[in-house]
Amino acid sequence: MPRPMPASFSLALVVPLLLCFGALSGCAEPPPPEPLPLDALRAEWDATVVRKDSLFRSAASPLLPADTAAFDGLPHFPYDSTFAFRPRLAPTFVADTLLLTTSTGTAQPFTHAGLLSFTYDGRPFQLTAFEPVLGPPTLFIPFRDATSGRTTYGAGRYLELQPRSDGRYVLDFNFATTPYCAFNPQYVCPLPPAENLLPFEVNAGERVAGSLDLAG
Repeated sequence: MPRPMPASFSLALVVPLLLCFGALSGCAEPPPPEPLPLDALRAEWDATVVRKDSLFRSAASPLLPADTAAFDGLPHFPYDSTFAFRPRLAPTFVADTLLLTTSTGTAQPFTHAGLLSFTYDGRPFQLTAFEPVLGPPTLFIPFRDATSGRTTYGAGRYLELQPRSDGRYVLDFNFATTPYCAFNPQYVCPLPPAENLLPFEVNAGERVAGSLDLAG
């Protein structure tokens, strides 16, 4: 019959093993995130503004015919790099289809992609990201903030994210867009869920001007 190992001897083995396991499993703090490519993001934003203004002047414009002739470019806040973040995406792994209420009272199907976490002004925030049931895999983030109904469209704005070349996402509110239903009631636009209301002013992205209905 084997003799039991003395308690002191077993502890002497266990402690070094735990220390080794901790070292192998990466107990050290994770490296800080790489800095954002702000110059590239600003250049991308400039190109996006030009491209979208060109679309609004074209035959494929979402504007009502009466508004196309007077179109003089979409109004934007000046580019502000403090509204660009490298968020953390916590996937949900839930395949259930969700229905988001739309501007016409109907519903559109999406799947819950996960939660995007970021820090602004020293405080943590998160937004729910969705993926369309049909179409390419894109993170769709409908949101409202403290500018909604004041300097931006009351029903909220949209962000659509694609992974960058390094496989990570950039959450840049300078790319926030006004839903097409703000310009033309024939469009059906999903509304932001209650959890995607940010309590601060996002003075970045598209805003409203002139006769556009602020209330949404």
